[in-house]
Amino acid sequence: MRSARVIAGRRKRRLTIVMCVVLGAAAAVLAVVFHTQVGSAFARLAHVKWWWVLPALLAEVASIGSLAHSQKYLLSAGSGKQVSLRSALASIYAGTALSLSLPFIGSGVGTAYVYRHWRRRGVDSAVVSWALTLSGLMSTLAFALLATAGALTTRSVAAALVGLAGALLSVVPVVLLLIAVHYPKARHRLARVVHALLAICRKLIHHPGPNADQAFESLLDRIASLHAKPKTYVAAFLMALRNWVAECTCLAWSIEAAGARIPWHGLLLVYCVGVTASSTGVTPGGIGIVDAALIGGLTAAGLTASHAVTAVVLYRLISLGLVVSTGVLVTLHYARIDRARSLASHGDDGPGSANDQYAGGDH
Repeated sequence: MRSARVIAGRRKRRLTIVMCVVLGAAAAVLAVVFHTQVGSAFARLAHVKWWWVLPALLAEVASIGSLAHSQKYLLSAGSGKQVSLRSALASIYAGTALSLSLPFIGSGVGTAYVYRHWRRRGVDSAVVSWALTLSGLMSTLAFALLATAGALTTRSVAAALVGLAGALLSVVPVVLLLIAVHYPKARHRLARVVHALLAICRKLIHHPGPNADQAFESLLDRIASLHAKPKTYVAAFLMALRNWVAECTCLAWSIEAAGARIPWHGLLLVYCVGVTASSTGVTPGGIGIVDAALIGGLTAAGLTASHAVTAVVLYRLISLGLVVSTGVLVTLHYARIDRARSLASHGDDGPGSANDQYAGGDH
């Protein structure tokens, strides 16, 4: 039993080391690319109104903090225990850094890291799965509503209708999930749909195995045992919305720092176009793609090319460079903590030694 735990601990440490190396390499690539961009815009950055940089930094910190609060509300409600905001911030910074640093697979790797982060701290797998799924759906809904508002400010009926349609489509998964959790009949029907989809997958790719059906039903039952109040969902959604608004505010203050007037009539739509461009995942952090989308959008909104370039470079240094750098440091710090806890648990054969590590005990 102990040897198996030792082997599992070694595998976790190796995986953590690999993740840190990959994240560090990706951060180095980002630094080189951004160094080139900053170098080409150095003359413009020399004239930045630096007193506007602090509000931009605070807006980005508020954006990350909103995601951490949303995650904290859902995990605390699901587990019945108070989850540490500090641990939530750490998981968001590290997970976001991984998502931004790795092309194509970044989002999945970042989510997997956050999942493992909470599992290592004793949070039940059903609670973590429920919280991450619901927070993702709420974030999508909040972004769709923001895109709708952005389209309305530009008086673009077509764009507003597209945004509204996206918002309505985003509501459907949230409502279905909440209904399935609270009503046995709906949960049973959802399980039947998933079973049919799994059967199709088995015919096409011969995966997953036959135990997947039972595992999914078991997961649904465990999630159904969670008792979150409606105000928890409302608070989590408001934090998800505040995340998008705060990051858009970071872009606004970056424009102000560049010496240009903020194009309030088109700012939301330009920001949403940039976020949509980043979702392609073709390059780390959407480098090149997001920058071109934001510069083109700001220029179309009335900024000069020089002001648009300066504002976007400054905004990306904060929202990408700073967040990724912080995420690297957080990942290394928590890798050290996890290794110390793993070694301590191997020296203690008592029950629960490896699991009774709730997030409130992080230092």
